[in-house]
Amino acid sequence: MGEYRVDIKVRNNLILKKINEAGYETVGEFCRLNNIVNRNTAIGELVNMKKSPLKENGEFCSDVEKLCVLLNCLPEDLFTNAQLHMALKT
Repeated sequence: MGEYRVDIKVRNNLILKKINEAGYETVGEFCRLNNIVNRNTAIGELVNMKKSPLKENGEFCSDVEKLCVLLNCLPEDLFTNAQLHMALKT
């Protein structure tokens, strides 16, 4: 049997932590049970920080607001100050 290398990269552990605290084991389970159809794009991009949580005017995007409602938290609970600062620069 050959060697395998698996790389797992998570850029925003705060979202995953909140999802787990809400009683969900995976992002897929969270999306499926909350009828979030585009889990591979919206939620995944936020977790992997491929999508900015902020709009151009500095407000949080609708996907972040939806996550906050479902997880019963504030947007600031899902992102570090450094992540928000980086999002403002891009």
